Amino acid sequence: MRLLKTTASAIPRVREFVGSQIPPYAILSHTWDQDEVTLQQLLTANLSELQTKAGFQKIQQTCALTRTRDGFEYAWVDTCCIDKTSSAELSEAINSMFAWYHDAKVCYVFLADLPPSTADDLWLYLPRCRWFKRGWTLQELLAPREVLFFDREWNYRGNVKELARLVGEITGIPRRLLRREAELSDFAVARRMSWAAARETTRVEDMAYCLLGIFDVNLSLIYGEGAKAYSRLQEAIIQSMADLSIFAWKDDRDSAPLFTGILADSPAHFAWCNSIDSTPGDSAYTNFTMTTRGIQTDASLILDYSKPGVSPYGCSPNVIFDTCCRVEGRLVGVRVRKVGGGLYARCQPDKVFMSAKYTDQLMRMPLDMLTFAIRLPARFPFHPGPDPVVGNRHSAIRINLPQSLADPSAYVMPRSHWDEEQEVFFCLQRLHKGLVRFLHPGLHVRFLVGCFGCNMGPSYIVLGSMEAMSTETSTLLRSQLDRLKLENHRQARELVLGTFDTTLREGPPLPADFGSLMYLTSSVGWSGLRSDLRIELRIRKERQPRVCVNPTMVIDIFCTLP
Repeated sequence: MRLLKTTASAIPRVREFVGSQIPPYAILSHTWDQDEVTLQQLLTANLSELQTKAGFQKIQQTCALTRTRDGFEYAWVDTCCIDKTSSAELSEAINSMFAWYHDAKVCYVFLADLPPSTADDLWLYLPRCRWFKRGWTLQELLAPREVLFFDREWNYRGNVKELARLVGEITGIPRRLLRREAELSDFAVARRMSWAAARETTRVEDMAYCLLGIFDVNLSLIYGEGAKAYSRLQEAIIQSMADLSIFAWKDDRDSAPLFTGILADSPAHFAWCNSIDSTPGDSAYTNFTMTTRGIQTDASLILDYSKPGVSPYGCSPNVIFDTCCRVEGRLVGVRVRKVGGGLYARCQPDKVFMSAKYTDQLMRMPLDMLTFAIRLPARFPFHPGPDPVVGNRHSAIRINLPQSLADPSAYVMPRSHWDEEQEVFFCLQRLHKGLVRFLHPGLHVRFLVGCFGCNMGPSYIVLGSMEAMSTETSTLLRSQLDRLKLENHRQARELVLGTFDTTLREGPPLPADFGSLMYLTSSVGWSGLRSDLRIELRIRKERQPRVCVNPTMVIDIFCTLP
């Protein structure tokens, strides 16, 4: 770390310190102008050349304040204490910047556009200062122990604790943090992002790099990567802290797409999060893993029945990802859609979901391992349109149940290929070895509807009661099918038939392209679910362009009481 010697010499000398050898120092925070003094100029130029630069006057004033006001021997000014010709040193400096401001004994904020005025005029002129609009100055406000403000003539105008109310209104930062009565870690990630929402940097990448200290993460600097730097920042945050509020952003632009990745494009998308709070304990045990498909986390989704979904069959739930944060006691979530096997994308990014304080129209799904896409695929293999939900589906199966048997808690498998919103199973490949099963608790009975090899020509369909099956056998069947998933449809079919043993019989003939039907027989014919209950199954194909590229296989189940 280089520091300026604040002795009375006309040109401050530069000294370099390492580790514990660093002496007490003051630090300058300001907005850059075109006439700044670099390290090379400070070391080689003469006094007359330096005095023509406005930036040199800031260096002199900083050294004078450090020496006469606070009695320190050294000061730090970013324009001339970093060798910006060295990419390695620049990277180290940017990753260390928050710590350097935090370790300073005092920070002088020079506001070049704040005119000398009375204390009353400060409320008029301070909000107009460019310093509050720059990205780098956010950490320079929050990191130091003491922050002092000076106007353009270097008149002292107050410290951050005295001006906490005014500075808080300008920046949106809580007063207790400005007064150093709270820590940065006390605030949700989304809320911290909101403080940078209206700020700007000269280079696109710096919008990410200037926030490293706010979230206590480090990044390698890659100038030229553009907006990817902000994605890398979010990924680093996700890997370092369990805070789901990072997904609670909103894109208010008119051009916002219907589907997008799970990460925000800029801090501006967090502008609405200024009053958001994480729910204590909800995400304390959340785990994140970065994969080639996206961000994998163990979480539960919420089915919202308060508004109609997009199902062509009328009202269906919206699928909400709970971000484990609240605004005025209301749950905050974002709508997601399944665009692949277990893969979700952000849907309607121009909106966030906020629950009513008391509602019975939300149903939380079981905890599951979910993967959220960071970016959508460039093209969709089965459909030329921009919809990744339909475009990635080669085939789909819908099981229509009568109202008396409908139960949102019914167990489905594989859940990775079940669309909760449109209530269909789907396959993603032309030659997919499909397996679908449906364990359903209805009318105090449980039965299974399975469709095996559903995407390999004629299918093998099973309808059977599980009432005679022991709990141990049912649990074993479920666990074995979970292991098989979609890869071994023949093994799955044999497993199911073996579990039912001889109670399954060949069903009535089906159209050739549908395959074979097995069903449960009993003394009353079709089903032994209940002696007075009759189950009927019909199969058809129907074109549903909002669900799948090809016609959807529809299995209608009817039950009648004599």
